[in-house]
Amino acid sequence: MALPLLPMGLTGGPSMSESKKGGITSGRLSTINHHAAGIDVGATFHVVAVPPDRDDRPVRTFRTFSEDIHQLADWLTATARKRA
Repeated sequence: MALPLLPMGLTGGPSMSESKKGGITSGRLSTINHHAAGIDVGATFHVVAVPPDRDDRPVRTFRTFSEDIHQLADWLTATARKRA
């Protein structure tokens, strides 16, 4: 499964080390898959984002307990059905 976003340095844009101020910048991210979700996996909770046209609340937080992971999967399944 492809990652939905890549730093511009990986897509031909300015790299993180090319800051004009001499510091490291993250640069802009470009979308490579408009239908992908992003998940920040943590030890106690996960933050999940879907495209903004898929849900009224496109960014949600889920705890890492089994019931919450099932809710996360159900939400991703429901938002995937709304694909334009």
